[in-house]
Amino acid sequence: MLRLTHMRWTMGAREIMFKGTLDSAYFSLARIIPVERGKTVYQEGVNACIDVLNNNGWVQIFPEGKVNQGKLLPRLKWGVGRLVFDADTTPLVVPIYHRGLEKSFPLDRPTKFLPSRTSRWDIIVGDPISFDELVRNHIISDTNPEDVYKIITAVVREKLFLLEETLESKTTQE
Repeated sequence: MLRLTHMRWTMGAREIMFKGTLDSAYFSLARIIPVERGKTVYQEGVNACIDVLNNNGWVQIFPEGKVNQGKLLPRLKWGVGRLVFDADTTPLVVPIYHRGLEKSFPLDRPTKFLPSRTSRWDIIVGDPISFDELVRNHIISDTNPEDVYKIITAVVREKLFLLEETLESKTTQE
């Protein structure tokens, strides 16, 4: 049986997923928190994600802040750094890199809800990243929080690049 208390929370674009009453109800039940793309990291949706983390919840994010159908990892949004730095207890970050979903769910496909069965998905999960020491050092040194958000985001991006390289080397060997 599905238990909501065991489900993750995630962010979703308000202008896409929360257009009407039915959409809003559906995506809210799926534990999607609406965020407004292009707005500051100091917005209601990001604050709601921090509240989830402060209550021992799990927030899954796509740090690109958009649907990425390309092959290259774009610049990550530094809201990921804010989630880590501003939570009451520094959460662990588990980086996950995937490839192939863009072929299963292309934006121009005729059926929006059914994936293509012909594409291959590659998913690699990295080791959890602890930011405890980094956060503690920056709190002690009274560093500008936005600088720390950017540092945390850069570390996550680097870990994702390493996962991408690992996946590339594994699939080249196959």
